[in-house]
Amino acid sequence: MFEVIADTEEAARHAAQVLGFVPVDSLPGQVQDAGGHLHDLIIMERQLLDPGLSADGEVEYYVPVF
Repeated sequence: MFEVIADTEEAARHAAQVLGFVPVDSLPGQVQDAGGHLHDLIIMERQLLDPGLSADGEVEYYVPVF
């Protein structure tokens, strides 16, 4: 799963990291703010497991996050 966040969105980046996303790449100068300044996009990725399974394969209760 991927999340794309402007480098100026610190709260969104922090929230994504709390949810297990990690930065994997950036696209320089792809977002323009209201003042006309360009900013980078940060691409974040989260590895997904099969629903209901933990990392060690044990069945867990699954609550989808949307």
